[in-house]
Amino acid sequence: MSEKKNNFNRRKTLLINPKFQLSVIRQFFVLLFTVFFTLALIFIWQYSPLMTEVYTLGLDENHPFMIAFEKFQFMMMIVFICGGIFSISMFYLAALVISNRVAGPLYHICNHLKDLREEMATTPLTAGSSSTFKHINLRKKDYFFEVAEEINRFFDAVEKKSAKGSTASTEEKNIPPS
Repeated sequence: MSEKKNNFNRRKTLLINPKFQLSVIRQFFVLLFTVFFTLALIFIWQYSPLMTEVYTLGLDENHPFMIAFEKFQFMMMIVFICGGIFSISMFYLAALVISNRVAGPLYHICNHLKDLREEMATTPLTAGSSSTFKHINLRKKDYFFEVAEEINRFFDAVEKKSAKGSTASTEEKNIPPS
């Protein structure tokens, strides 16, 4: 049972709706690069006066302060590059997860409704045909869970109305003519 449930919770396709998902990922990267650019400008704005002061001291390259300052510059560059790589990967994963939680349920709901439409075109709706209205099941963390629940409630209401209608028509057939 848990193996079947595990398979249901796994996506087999990385991009379910590539046009939508790549658009979301692009928007995340625009945001990321805007933040990076802003932070770089602030860093340069704050760091530039310090560099000017240090270099106007006229100290020798081998002076311990200059060596420490060069190491500091190198370490800041490494931190900035590593932070950038980490941020890019985290933004990409976040965009992929969020877009999958939107695109996946919509894809699943659309396919479910399409299958239902095709099945109803070949099989007439009869009382007790609960196999026609299979409920839509989404993963717990997917978005639009409430849409699937509302569609399931609609299916239940149609089944109840269909069952009442067929019961009434059966009773009408059993009533002897007066």
